[in-house]
Amino acid sequence: MTSGIYKIENTVNGKCYVGSASYLTKRLRQHKRQLGQSKHPNSKLQRAWNKYGEHSFIFSAIELVADKGNLVAREQCWIDHVAPEYNIAKVAGSNFGLRVSDETKAKTSASMKGVSKTAEHRANMSAAAKNMTAEHKAKLSASCAGRNYWWLVGRKKTAESIAKRTATRAVNRFAAAQPGQSFAQ
Repeated sequence: MTSGIYKIENTVNGKCYVGSASYLTKRLRQHKRQLGQSKHPNSKLQRAWNKYGEHSFIFSAIELVADKGNLVAREQCWIDHVAPEYNIAKVAGSNFGLRVSDETKAKTSASMKGVSKTAEHRANMSAAAKNMTAEHKAKLSASCAGRNYWWLVGRKKTAESIAKRTATRAVNRFAAAQPGQSFAQ
């Protein structure tokens, strides 16, 4: 895995975001996922993504850094040099090497756990998913059309996961009801 400094650039207006990561490919995937789901913590970048669209942004590595200890210093050099408009913090920082106490881990874990659902609730959710109207299926298909499922590309699939996907495809063939639409790129 490669560490370094990366840039997310808006090709429409030339504005950009500069960041650093211990694992560049993983971090860029995380940015794309959060932006695509409209859940990115950087509101400036998220608003620009929503306004200009995914195809208006270029993700690129601008410097590879062998020593992860130098990442923050190199990021700061690039922030000073490029003056990125989408960066909220103008001073580079990192949680690299931050140690979290067991108590904090327990509190975080407890806060992330949702309320367990009753058997009745789970049955209702399952029934709702199985009894979708044709109109609802069409809306779901339309919302997925043209999306780039980059997070699935290059992943190794086990025999079990392939069998599950095959069974699911046999049941859920609503893509066939939408001729001419592409669901995976």
